[in-house]
Amino acid sequence: MTDHRTKSQEMSAVKPSSANETANTACHIVRHHEPADHSEPSPANATTSTASTSDPQQEDSVPAQTSPDVDAANDINIADETAEQSAADLPMEPPAFQPYLVSVARKRRLSPHFMRIVFAGSELGHFGTDGYDQRIKVMLPMTLTHPETWHSRQPWADPLLFDPASIAHGGWWDQWRALPPGRRNVFRTYTVRAVDQASREVTVDFVLHDDAGPAGTFAATCRPGDAAVLIGPNAHSTDSALGIDFHPDRMEPDGESGLLRDQSRTAPTLLVGDETATPAIAAILEGLARDSWTGRVDAFIEVPRTGDFLRLSGPQGSAIHWVARDDAPRGARLLTALSAWCSHTAIDNPHDSAAAGDPAGINDTDTVTVITGTDTAHPETSEQPARTIDPIKRISNQNKRIFSRPAPPFNPATTYCWLAGEATLVRSARRLLVNEFAVAKAHISFMGYWREGKAEL
Repeated sequence: MTDHRTKSQEMSAVKPSSANETANTACHIVRHHEPADHSEPSPANATTSTASTSDPQQEDSVPAQTSPDVDAANDINIADETAEQSAADLPMEPPAFQPYLVSVARKRRLSPHFMRIVFAGSELGHFGTDGYDQRIKVMLPMTLTHPETWHSRQPWADPLLFDPASIAHGGWWDQWRALPPGRRNVFRTYTVRAVDQASREVTVDFVLHDDAGPAGTFAATCRPGDAAVLIGPNAHSTDSALGIDFHPDRMEPDGESGLLRDQSRTAPTLLVGDETATPAIAAILEGLARDSWTGRVDAFIEVPRTGDFLRLSGPQGSAIHWVARDDAPRGARLLTALSAWCSHTAIDNPHDSAAAGDPAGINDTDTVTVITGTDTAHPETSEQPARTIDPIKRISNQNKRIFSRPAPPFNPATTYCWLAGEATLVRSARRLLVNEFAVAKAHISFMGYWREGKAEL
């Protein structure tokens, strides 16, 4: 079943704690990840016992006679003390997430509204590589976000942010919260786009808006060498996969379909999101190709303009349906295209969105469908604006021709759905799938990354 977590629970998950605390997300509404207890390991077979005492006056004289039982007890005490010392010497389980000091290595404009930044850092050799839609935090320097009030040359307000003991105990979140609000570094949530441990680089894609906030401003204005902090996974931790919400293996078996967990790689998959979910969808598609996914994959992505359509890599034959929002209300055209596709391909479903008219004004130039191949090149070079040539097929709401070749029908009983982006859009898409197309709630993962008109923090 899908489990929805609060922001405070997410923050406690990205730091190890001395108690079992739940994980996931900031600006995400998501699933179950239960981190292991990261408290100091208790010494094996250790007991609290007090060593036998003797009379100080007898220390230089002949030792007092002791019974075999007392000698055995002393041996046990010595063994216990040795066990305690050994346990104390054991390294603590590395934190699931930790701060990494990085700098901008290079940046590239992917489209009018997408900017790619490659970060480099000496510690990124053990940055986690679990992939899919794993989210991280990008922390910005105070000198950028508080230039009028921050007079220190030190860009990081927390003096213990990179302290080894603090990192080992995952203390960054509690330390950040303990700071006065005006002295906290701003951070935002993003998706890991690529990790190159050998080169010690991490790639993150940013969305650029006209009314850019702190992170958008950083993405648009940063230069090579500019500093930032990534709060991200530690590959040495057993909990390094925290922050991944793509979990088709957690679909509950359906009474009619009999879908089992070990069949998840063959399950049909539907991905839906706006521009803020595009990096996550791109990473999921690459992860599915890497893991030899054989089930049908359809992705519906709404972006501001047709110039933001990107050529993404994915499993052989997966379909990416790009929707240009232009001047329509956010999500209107995406929901219309999604409803038209479900109606056209659904099994035994009489619903037809055309009967309700076309309030979003979908036409032949609004949506482009790309049928992907097996191109799994590094995203640094593979994502280019999509060109409207074969095998790309323009579609319309009237004829609902989605694919340039026949495709199997949409079966709501077996399809896993992943929805992300602006909270209202995500809620509307979920209601559409559940109420009009009978998709089981247990088959949907949905994440509200942000809410229109409100910053993340």
